[in-house]
Amino acid sequence: MTVKPSVFDGVKVNSEVQKTELLEVENLSQKEYCENPEDVKNSEVVKKLLSIINRKANYTLDIKPKNSNLNDIYERFTKNLPITLKQLNYFRDFLSTDDLLDEAQKIVSKLLILKWEKNSAFIDSFLTDWEWKFIIDNFVNYLSVQIENYNLVIDIEDESSIKLVSNTKEWDYYTYKSNWKTWIFIVSDWEIFMLKKLFEDVNLLNNWLIFCRVNNKDSGITELGANWFSWLLYDFDWSDFKLMEKLPWTIDARNTEKENLFITSSNLIWFWLTEIAKWEMEPGKLWVEVTELLWPAYNNIRFQWKFIKASRKYSESEDIYDIYINNDDWIELAYTTKSDLSMWLRDLWDNYYLIETTYWKSILKLDNHNVFNAVDNRLLDMQHTNIGSLMKWDPVMINHNNETWIYVFEKTSWKLTKLIDATNINLNSPEMDWDMMTISTEYWKEIFFYKDWKLYEFSKWYSLHTWYIYWYLKKWFFGEKFFIKPSFDYMANYLTEVRTPLRLRAK
Repeated sequence: MTVKPSVFDGVKVNSEVQKTELLEVENLSQKEYCENPEDVKNSEVVKKLLSIINRKANYTLDIKPKNSNLNDIYERFTKNLPITLKQLNYFRDFLSTDDLLDEAQKIVSKLLILKWEKNSAFIDSFLTDWEWKFIIDNFVNYLSVQIENYNLVIDIEDESSIKLVSNTKEWDYYTYKSNWKTWIFIVSDWEIFMLKKLFEDVNLLNNWLIFCRVNNKDSGITELGANWFSWLLYDFDWSDFKLMEKLPWTIDARNTEKENLFITSSNLIWFWLTEIAKWEMEPGKLWVEVTELLWPAYNNIRFQWKFIKASRKYSESEDIYDIYINNDDWIELAYTTKSDLSMWLRDLWDNYYLIETTYWKSILKLDNHNVFNAVDNRLLDMQHTNIGSLMKWDPVMINHNNETWIYVFEKTSWKLTKLIDATNINLNSPEMDWDMMTISTEYWKEIFFYKDWKLYEFSKWYSLHTWYIYWYLKKWFFGEKFFIKPSFDYMANYLTEVRTPLRLRAK
């Protein structure tokens, strides 16, 4: 009887982690199917094996730099991503170190590799020797040739500073840090294109222009001035970076939700909106135009749906908020208000919008001319109300100008109807349970029914009582108990219509 060899034979296991990895290598080798060297290169078996051998390289062998993450290097290598010259050299040294290859060979020689009719010729010629033992020599040579011809290599010290900024179908945009400066390069068609200039910062705009901050004193561009920073706009045209525009004194540009519109600043205190548009005037000739919008400068600019909220200081405790409509071709002022230092805009329904601060709420409607109009003055500067219930045609308490009323809002006709005056009563917003409305104060409760814009109360010859959590009616003193249900149709015989608006008196 032949005993299957074990991956642990002749291999010194130093930890539970290594033991687990060896078992994973053994299991994966019997599941992954490879028909060519590229299949082997991209297999999970190889990645797990590299992890085991790399640990030995870090702790026992004199390969520099120590603790390099070979799995990360290998992952970038297999996916054609840029690596540093230091990483390339580490991988090259790894593939030429006999002790490491011997360690890998001990494990590989004991694997059972998935073999079938279509891949048997490849396995026999590439992965086995004349004694039909599995070997790594051919695969190591294959990797060595590929790594020697690897084009995507950058000669920098800190490989962790390489950052993928964004990508398109044609290009991948990368930045990296070196000597406290930022560089940018593009990877396209198995080639690196480097903008060979040092910048204080680099920002890729959403129209694929490259926004680079420079120190004016070091830039060599006299019109930028002698002090502080400015920005340069570059474009990449398939083979080279071209300087498109110089923006003196502009030190920041932030992308917005709309292409070609950017929040810019000269001091990170005051901001304005800038349009940076580009188009092709003729084949191969790109044109860039920069237009400053929303002047004077604002402390804060935020995009929200089709709106732009811009705030500027009014007093120590208040800001002025300008709300603009962001049309396709222009920006138009729709509303201006003063508020505390926070203001929220919320889409309610069919061009109804809620403008809300910490202290008040206002409902306005946007007309066809992109202007916010007051629906009803009582819906402006509300101190307390339930917006969700109000927009569902439910009766809702509104506190406005020190008056408290319960209203119902018919939003298709813009009609706000008074139901109950509860001024000078400490009232909570009414609770709706189907057609039944319960109004609670500090000391007592009132029950009404609301149906088809009309308010109803219990007929005068019925008295209302409570029993635990249930309400019931009694006719006169000795009448039979009748438990209440929150259905108008069920309770109609016991109800009387109330003339509105009703004044609710404190008891």
